[in-house]
Amino acid sequence: MAFIYFIGHLQATAREYWLQEHSSGLITRVFLAIVALLFPDLQAFNLVDDIVAGTAISLAVFVKTALLGIFYTTIYTLLAAFVFYGKEL
Repeated sequence: MAFIYFIGHLQATAREYWLQEHSSGLITRVFLAIVALLFPDLQAFNLVDDIVAGTAISLAVFVKTALLGIFYTTIYTLLAAFVFYGKEL
Protein backbone atom coordinates (compact mmCIF):
# COMPACT_ATOMS: atom_id res chain seq x y z
CA MET A 1 0.00 0.00 0.00
CA ALA A 2 2.90 2.34 0.68
CA PHE A 3 4.11 1.87 -2.89
CA ILE A 4 0.65 2.71 -4.25
CA TYR A 5 0.64 5.87 -2.11
CA PHE A 6 4.02 7.05 -3.39
CA ILE A 7 3.28 6.12 -7.01
CA GLY A 8 -0.04 7.95 -6.84
CA HIS A 9 1.52 11.12 -5.47
CA LEU A 10 4.54 11.11 -7.79
CA GLN A 11 2.74 10.03 -10.95
CA ALA A 12 2.22 13.52 -12.41
CA THR A 13 5.84 14.51 -11.82
CA ALA A 14 7.15 11.27 -13.31
CA ARG A 15 4.85 11.61 -16.33
CA GLU A 16 6.09 15.15 -17.05
CA TYR A 17 9.73 14.06 -16.71
CA TRP A 18 9.24 11.00 -18.90
CA LEU A 19 7.55 13.00 -21.67
CA GLN A 20 10.28 15.68 -21.62
CA GLU A 21 13.19 13.23 -21.63
CA HIS A 22 11.82 10.69 -24.09
CA SER A 23 10.04 11.19 -27.33
CA SER A 24 6.30 11.37 -26.97
CA GLY A 25 5.72 8.41 -29.27
CA LEU A 26 2.79 6.07 -29.29
CA ILE A 27 4.44 3.40 -27.14
CA THR A 28 5.33 5.97 -24.47
CA ARG A 29 1.81 7.37 -24.40
CA VAL A 30 0.25 3.88 -24.19
CA PHE A 31 2.58 2.94 -21.32
CA LEU A 32 1.74 6.15 -19.43
CA ALA A 33 -1.98 5.61 -20.03
CA ILE A 34 -1.76 2.09 -18.56
CA VAL A 35 0.09 3.40 -15.50
CA ALA A 36 -2.52 6.15 -15.11
CA LEU A 37 -5.32 3.57 -15.22
CA LEU A 38 -3.70 1.23 -12.71
CA PHE A 39 -2.56 3.84 -10.20
CA PRO A 40 -4.81 6.79 -9.32
CA ASP A 41 -3.32 10.28 -9.51
CA LEU A 42 -3.55 11.16 -5.82
CA GLN A 43 -2.10 14.62 -6.40
CA ALA A 44 -5.55 15.64 -7.72
CA PHE A 45 -6.86 15.26 -4.15
CA ASN A 46 -4.16 17.50 -2.66
CA LEU A 47 -6.06 20.73 -1.98
CA VAL A 48 -4.22 21.56 1.24
CA ASP A 49 -1.94 24.22 -0.28
CA ASP A 50 -4.90 26.25 -1.54
CA ILE A 51 -6.77 25.90 1.74
CA VAL A 52 -3.77 26.95 3.84
CA ALA A 53 -3.14 29.93 1.53
CA GLY A 54 -6.72 31.04 2.10
CA THR A 55 -7.78 30.54 -1.50
CA ALA A 56 -11.38 29.49 -1.91
CA ILE A 57 -11.84 26.21 -3.73
CA SER A 58 -14.17 26.65 -6.68
CA LEU A 59 -17.25 24.52 -7.05
CA ALA A 60 -15.88 23.05 -10.30
CA VAL A 61 -12.70 21.81 -8.57
CA PHE A 62 -14.73 20.42 -5.67
CA VAL A 63 -17.12 18.56 -7.99
CA LYS A 64 -14.24 17.23 -10.12
CA THR A 65 -12.42 15.96 -7.03
CA ALA A 66 -15.59 14.40 -5.58
CA LEU A 67 -16.45 12.64 -8.86
CA LEU A 68 -12.88 11.40 -9.19
CA GLY A 69 -13.04 9.99 -5.66
CA ILE A 70 -16.37 8.29 -6.35
CA PHE A 71 -14.99 6.85 -9.60
CA TYR A 72 -11.85 5.43 -7.95
CA THR A 73 -13.85 4.05 -5.01
CA THR A 74 -16.33 2.34 -7.33
CA ILE A 75 -13.68 0.86 -9.62
CA TYR A 76 -11.52 -0.50 -6.80
CA THR A 77 -14.55 -1.84 -4.90
CA LEU A 78 -15.72 -3.70 -8.00
CA LEU A 79 -12.21 -5.00 -8.60
CA ALA A 80 -11.97 -6.24 -5.00
CA ALA A 81 -15.40 -7.89 -5.25
CA PHE A 82 -14.32 -9.63 -8.45
CA VAL A 83 -11.04 -10.86 -6.96
CA PHE A 84 -12.54 -12.08 -3.68
CA TYR A 85 -15.81 -13.45 -5.06
CA GLY A 86 -16.32 -17.02 -3.89
CA LYS A 87 -13.37 -17.07 -1.50
CA GLU A 88 -13.78 -17.73 2.18
CA LEU A 89 -12.38 -15.03 4.37
